[in-house]
Amino acid sequence: MMGDAFVKLTDEDRSEMAKQMARHWTVVEDLKAKKARDSKATQEDIDEELEEIGRLCRVVNADGETRDQLSLTFDQVQAAEKLAELYRRAECTPVDDRWCAVHGACTCNQETPDVHDPACALHGVDAAHAKDAPLPEPAGIPSEDDEIQATSRAFVDWLTGTVPESVNHTNRLLTEFFQLTEVPQKRRGRVRKAAKALLGDAPLPPAGAGAGDPAEDEADDVARETPAGDAA
Repeated sequence: MMGDAFVKLTDEDRSEMAKQMARHWTVVEDLKAKKARDSKATQEDIDEELEEIGRLCRVVNADGETRDQLSLTFDQVQAAEKLAELYRRAECTPVDDRWCAVHGACTCNQETPDVHDPACALHGVDAAHAKDAPLPEPAGIPSEDDEIQATSRAFVDWLTGTVPESVNHTNRLLTEFFQLTEVPQKRRGRVRKAAKALLGDAPLPPAGAGAGDPAEDEADDVARETPAGDAA
């Protein structure tokens, strides 16, 4: 029965094993970086879902929410038709005419033209024939998605061309930007994601290259941004 035999390494064996160790170490570093990225992305998704849950809770607690009236009652075509019933149309005859193809005939006293019948379809109180449509409303309030994108672009502009040195550096810059611009807490998670998407073309060094774990750093950033009493 043969036993084990100790075989002394040659210089070539030692060199080859050192190369293998280096390759395994590179794989470990890559896997650690991937784990940190996946953890960060997952946390951002969780934060976004929690923000939406919080919004829905506020609506439920308030037993309703404020919405644009037209969006509740008419679509755009119906709204246009409703306005056409309330105001003059392009095909209407002049206001002082006694007949209109759209609104019908005048019922005012013909002998006293300046005295109008309150019920006249052309010249009476609130008669659509004599009412010009109001001027268009100013541009609507931007949606939350528009504001998220605008804020993330403002962050990139604020960098004035500086490319963050790492994921952790980006997180710290975002925290500083939030504090300077007072970005609402509920939007910060989505702004982070949008800003990093805009910076996505600039490759960042892998996590752990001379800095702490990015997931931990980001958690610290969020903790610093969260006012006392909101943790619950």
